[in-house]
Amino acid sequence: MKKIIAVSGKGGIGKSTLAALITRVLSDRADHKILLVDADPSINLTLMLGLDASKTLNNLRERFVKSAEAAQEAMFGDKHIRDTIFEECLQDAGTFKLLTMGRPEGPGCFCSVNVLLRYGIESISKEFDVTIIDCEAGPEQINRRVTKDIDDLILVIEPTLRSVQTALYIKDVAESYGVQKSFGCNIILNKADKKDRIEKIRSVLKKEGTEISGIVPMDENIAKYDVIGKSIFDLPGESPSVKAVKKIMKTLYT
Repeated sequence: MKKIIAVSGKGGIGKSTLAALITRVLSDRADHKILLVDADPSINLTLMLGLDASKTLNNLRERFVKSAEAAQEAMFGDKHIRDTIFEECLQDAGTFKLLTMGRPEGPGCFCSVNVLLRYGIESISKEFDVTIIDCEAGPEQINRRVTKDIDDLILVIEPTLRSVQTALYIKDVAESYGVQKSFGCNIILNKADKKDRIEKIRSVLKKEGTEISGIVPMDENIAKYDVIGKSIFDLPGESPSVKAVKKIMKTLYT
């Protein structure tokens, strides 16, 4: 079954790291064709994976904006926009493919071009079993930039009230008008440390009628790998974060 998973939440809480870990865990299953979309303008996920940060969808969009001929060819030519994106933007990382969105739209962009590119992304996702989208911080991409047809929304929080408030707001946006169909929603507590802080977060969520779907503990290996520029995919299998995400994904998707 095709599945599109969006990972969202407040900035700076390890959202991109979790998206990478989910991709790593799912890519261990040989029967899954996986597309990872770095939709955060900071391209932190692409850099974290050590992949080419210059191959972005925004570069393609800018070419269409600057050249009416190129845009017309993309819209009405023989080659489907999906194929153009495959050739110019998609990176082969071995066990998955990466599509990097790049910077947000700037002056001079055309709505028709952005719609065209969104259509191309949605077409590409149909070629994969699982599409994982690392959204920019906040609710905007749930409603506007990447896709409205997600199957699952993973909201990342940390043991702070502000991250919980942000997650609940994004959840409300998605349920109210951001997603066009029924979807699953799971809240993952990242950087979990002290038990009393975890229980405090559980209590806050319970009052809002929801709960934590999984917990990822603090993992010193992630910080170490970030300092030396090593990929999340190089983390040892016994790292606390890797083991936790394996357990979460087994619970949620088997």
